[in-house]
Amino acid sequence: MEFIDLVDRWQTLGVELAEDDRAPLMAAGVAAHRRLWVAVRDLTRTDCRAPSLLRGWNRGHVLTHLARNAGSQRRMLTAAMRSENAEQYQGGNTGRAGQIEQAGRPAPVPGLRPWG
Repeated sequence: MEFIDLVDRWQTLGVELAEDDRAPLMAAGVAAHRRLWVAVRDLTRTDCRAPSLLRGWNRGHVLTHLARNAGSQRRMLTAAMRSENAEQYQGGNTGRAGQIEQAGRPAPVPGLRPWG
């Protein structure tokens, strides 16, 4: 779905987004994604197992959290556009915690191409 279609749908749901606000919001989102990509694109499996600044989480935990959160936001927004409700994470908070913990383990994840 294109951004403009999404904005039109938001407006039908009563969410107002001024025309002048659209471009800066999109630009900020694109810039943030680019900064994140530059920061993580060359990480190896070993790098991802290294501790992060979050106590008890390695970098793999953090990256999985970011990815799962983005997916959950998309799922909730898509459901809202159909006038439905959706749980943020499949399996609730327990499912979220399990996915993040699994990502922090050194075992390979099926379907992912090898790194470094």
